[in-house]
Amino acid sequence: MNISKGKERWIDCYNSSQKILLVGEGDFSFSACLARAFRTAGNIVATSYLKRKLLLQYHWTSIPHLEELERLGCLLLYKIDVYKMHTHPNLKKKKFDIIIFNFPHAGHFDYLCERDTELIAMHKGLVKAYFKSASKMLTAGGEVHLRHRDDPPYDSWNVVLLAAKAGLTLKEKVSFCKTDYPGYHNKRGGDIKTNKTFPIICAYTFKFTLNTPKVVDLPYKDEVHVLKMKKQVHGAEEDDDKYIQTEKVVAFDDFLSQKLDELKLSYK
Repeated sequence: MNISKGKERWIDCYNSSQKILLVGEGDFSFSACLARAFRTAGNIVATSYLKRKLLLQYHWTSIPHLEELERLGCLLLYKIDVYKMHTHPNLKKKKFDIIIFNFPHAGHFDYLCERDTELIAMHKGLVKAYFKSASKMLTAGGEVHLRHRDDPPYDSWNVVLLAAKAGLTLKEKVSFCKTDYPGYHNKRGGDIKTNKTFPIICAYTFKFTLNTPKVVDLPYKDEVHVLKMKKQVHGAEEDDDKYIQTEKVVAFDDFLSQKLDELKLSYK
């Protein structure tokens, strides 16, 4: 749905005033959909992990989308490594209101299926790297978006836990409807049937924000302490490496009381 609000133009949860980074684009049809709705791509940076020549070979349907994006002022970047995109010369000084990765996938292999633990570990490594890098590229109040199927075996990626380990908190999880983005065609990627689509079922947009402690308004603002805590994420086992570190701001009396009582600083 394309809605105009004054000078801002909207499509679903995105608007033309937001600085948007798109990661791991397939044929750039999602980027083009946003730009078309906004009637400009001046605030959009769209990236691919492929070189442009290889992109055109794998995703020949990208040609009209790239042309449209260039015409509307989009910054197009190629060969962007999600593991270190925050250090890229064209990105390291930029901050974004929204960073989007649609249906990340570590690749297709003849000897592996989606339920294989080896491939799941590769997927999780990719998503973890995305969260870690994206968390360094946000404006104040910015969001990291991940579109992902939440049915087996994809739910075993535990994306909320991966985000938490990168210092991100789940703000919202909403159903994803492909028809909300006219012209968007999801692509498999990888080296096998690269330009084919795949079924989008049980899909959601996971929206994350930076996990920062909030200082409450206290009568004695100098008597404030930050407790280092461990927070269990849904689906995690009760061992240290599956807990995430978080912080809680408390008044001095509460701080002292908890220290004296030696309370267990773990909560669900």
